[in-house]
Amino acid sequence: MNYTQEQIDRGDYLHDERRDQKLEKSLELNKGKGTTYQIIRFRWGGRPKARQAGLTLEQAQAHCQRDDTSGDGWFDGYQAEQLNQ
Repeated sequence: MNYTQEQIDRGDYLHDERRDQKLEKSLELNKGKGTTYQIIRFRWGGRPKARQAGLTLEQAQAHCQRDDTSGDGWFDGYQAEQLNQ
């Protein structure tokens, strides 16, 4: 699919309803289990890179809502860290 610059700026190319549903389910299942989150820097046309780890959900969300965590062609997101079992 080809995206307009406006769609790229909004991050539309990253939205996948199935992925979002999986994330919501995962977050619900892991509530209260001490799940930690990592900040991932996403760049258009580049590979995502882990930036920070060991955060609570609230810390990760607060980080990603700051004005300085996105720019032209990049933004910070978060994901649950894999638990070693």
